[in-house]
Amino acid sequence: MPDEQKAGGARSTFGDELRGVVTRAEEELNRLIRTVNNEVLPDVRRQSSSVLRSAADRLREMAESLDKRTP
Repeated sequence: MPDEQKAGGARSTFGDELRGVVTRAEEELNRLIRTVNNEVLPDVRRQSSSVLRSAADRLREMAESLDKRTP
């Protein structure tokens, strides 16, 4: 019987440790999600809009060049 109690106690300790690890992992994942949403995505959106504007300007220039070549 004492061996069974030790095993039960070990399981309880392991379960507690596992819950703690899972809790910390969830907290870190939530922190990562907040960081991506608050810091990374806004920069990506700004840079993307800048690239799209540059591409639109270049396409406009190319269209004007084609218009000049057309009789």
